[in-house]
Amino acid sequence: SSLGTEVAGRVSLPGATHFAVSWNGDYPKASKRCSSLCTVSGSNCVCDVEVIQRAVFTGANLPSHERTLLKKLRIGAPDPSALPRGTYHVCEAPACVRLRNEQGVLTYTKTSVAVVADKRLSLNEDTIFELTSHSEKGGGQTIFMSNLESNVKLGGGAWSFRNPPMYGNLIDPAQRDGLYETDAILGSLLNHPNVPPFIATRLIQLLITSNPSPRYVQSVAAAFKTGRFSATHTKGSFGTGQYGDLSAVTAAIFLDPDARSTAINTDGSFGRAREPLLKVMH
Repeated sequence: SSLGTEVAGRVSLPGATHFAVSWNGDYPKASKRCSSLCTVSGSNCVCDVEVIQRAVFTGANLPSHERTLLKKLRIGAPDPSALPRGTYHVCEAPACVRLRNEQGVLTYTKTSVAVVADKRLSLNEDTIFELTSHSEKGGGQTIFMSNLESNVKLGGGAWSFRNPPMYGNLIDPAQRDGLYETDAILGSLLNHPNVPPFIATRLIQLLITSNPSPRYVQSVAAAFKTGRFSATHTKGSFGTGQYGDLSAVTAAIFLDPDARSTAINTDGSFGRAREPLLKVMH
């Protein structure tokens, strides 16, 4: 290696080192003799690879929705404000302003001055998007994504997969890399779209009723996402506006009409299920 470090022992040189990838369609199979551009080695295909990097959005073709960015962009980027002043500028072209006003997405271009006209907008590999990982107003996690995709091509382009992220350096391993990867995994789990309704359902079942209504769950999940809750009957506001704020979640649970109304007690499906032993005893 460039560091003069032996890689053997960390990877399987005579066999195969396995890691998960996201294939773009089909993949080579030894049972089908791989291809004319690959060779069969036991149950594996040995192919020459080529890494191709290109811009996802080009020219003035900005996406119209934040979901499109979250779906197509997979490579993170640094915060442009942390780079030397003048390296990046916020795009002020009408298309960029529209995306910012409607979706809350900022577009940064690596130009000498800010772009103010659509005809001068030219998205490329250096473009950075700033967006929130949740569409609800307020809350969510601010992230920066590169306008870049990286694919690995095999067999002369017959197959390809998305270049997988790798935190650990096989040549120069460090504890730091493991900590970064753990932090990234925890952040990914916390910001998964299923987390707010899951947490909302479990807390309502624990504190109020075992069979919460969809509206009740949605209200508490929204408080988890946005970090805020406003009670109309008390004219109070709770939460700091941060994603996952439990003060907003707690207020949403206990101040909801389903938790306060006495009329709902007549509903046979309302209330908390008792443990089997308690049900027999009572």
